[in-house]
Amino acid sequence: MFNKNNRYVTRGVNEEVDIRLQLIMWSIIDNLKDKGNV
Repeated sequence: MFNKNNRYVTRGVNEEVDIRLQLIMWSIIDNLKDKGNV
């Protein structure tokens, strides 16, 4: 579902959400995926 090679972000999120926060959120998603919670 959340492939590390294909990160898609809408234009609105890209314009409004700081890139550092986006990276933190992707990191959290990756950690949850590794644990099997996503």
